[in-house]
Amino acid sequence: MKGKKAQLDQHGSLIARIVVVIVAFTLIMLIVVGPAIGIFTGGFGDGLCRTNVALRNSFPFGAKGLVGLDHFCGSTDIKVYADDWKKCPEAYKEEFKAAPTENEEIRALKKCAAYQIVKLADRCWYMGGGSDVNLGSEDRFDCFDVTVRDIGEDKKINLKDDILPARKDVKAADELKNKIPDNKITFPDNDQQHITEGKTARIYFCYGGKVREVSFFDCED
Repeated sequence: MKGKKAQLDQHGSLIARIVVVIVAFTLIMLIVVGPAIGIFTGGFGDGLCRTNVALRNSFPFGAKGLVGLDHFCGSTDIKVYADDWKKCPEAYKEEFKAAPTENEEIRALKKCAAYQIVKLADRCWYMGGGSDVNLGSEDRFDCFDVTVRDIGEDKKINLKDDILPARKDVKAADELKNKIPDNKITFPDNDQQHITEGKTARIYFCYGGKVREVSFFDCED
C-alpha cells in the first residue's frame, strides 16, 4: 500500500510540475514574447494566430506540438454584408441613397463590401507575420473564408476595380491598422480574378521566402 501511495505521490508531483511549466510558459509568452511580436495590436484572437506563427519557428516540433494552440487559429468563416453601412464610410451609404440607377446602387454596395474585405486582408497580413521574414515557415496560413452577400446575384468584386481602391479608403479612414501594402494583396493568375456573390473565397497569407503576401483563393507557386 505504501508503495502504491508513494507511486501516486510521484505521479501527482509530476503532474503538478507539468502544470507549473505550462503556466510559466504561458505567462512568458504573454508578458515577454507577446508584446515583442505585437500580440495585442490586432485583437487577442489575431494575436494568438500571430503567436502560433512565431512558435512554428521557435520550436523544432512546431506550434502543433503545443496542445490546444492550433485550435485558436485557422480559417474563420466570415459573412460580408454589402449593405452593412455601419462598417463602412458614411459616404458610401449616402452614395447608395442618392444613386439614380440600379447600377450605381450596386457600385456603392460593392464599395462597402470591398472595404470590409480589405480590413480582413489587413488582419490576415498581421496574423501571418506581415513583412517580418522571421515569422512563418510553412507554405501558407489560412486566415478567412469570406462570403459576400447583398451585392446582387452573380455580381463580382475584383482586385483592380474594387479591392485596391477600397484599400485607399480604408487607409484614409485610419483603419488600415497593420498597413498592408497594396502590392501585397493579390489574386492568383487564373480565371478566378473576382469574388462572386454567395461564393466562398479563402484569404491566405502566403510565404515564399522574402516574398510574403495576402492572396485570395490560393497561393501561387
